[in-house]
Amino acid sequence: MDQAETPPARDSLRAAGFLVTVAGTLLTGVGALRAWAEIGLEGNTAGVISPTYLGVDLLEGKIAIGLAVIAVVGVLLARAGRTGSRRWAAVVVLVSGIAILVSAGELAVAGSDRLERDAVASTRDALREHAADEEVIDDVVALVEVHLQPGIWVAMAGGALVVVGGSMSLVWARREISGSVGSALN
Repeated sequence: MDQAETPPARDSLRAAGFLVTVAGTLLTGVGALRAWAEIGLEGNTAGVISPTYLGVDLLEGKIAIGLAVIAVVGVLLARAGRTGSRRWAAVVVLVSGIAILVSAGELAVAGSDRLERDAVASTRDALREHAADEEVIDDVVALVEVHLQPGIWVAMAGGALVVVGGSMSLVWARREISGSVGSALN
């Protein structure tokens, strides 16, 4: 079946998969450029010691933005490629979206502990440089807090949209392949 003979339902699925994937990659990019975590000390209302980490400051954010680029390339290949390669391109988009969710989700679930350990270590080093009392230095662990910021959730939402768009593209590519085989048999 060539492009002119593609039924409207297949065309709308193709367009929807493309649009949802692109929206997801844009959302992932915006999320990766926003704050993912803020480290602070308990009771530090002045914000004097509150470093903020953008997504691109962290390995997980860099991975998410790289996967978003791969997903865009994949969805473009799915639209422009030959029938057999469309399915593979759609799978690349789907896997990219899942990996975005895993990368950002891992930081949201377990990575905040890593950020907290890093903050404790750097705070202890700073206190030692300023000749603080060892007892105060040991108490830093109890005072450090990690607050996840909206950027991580925005990036994860983008990853979820990439998964949905990739799934739609995969269904479309699969229908294209079965339609091509069916028309070849007739």
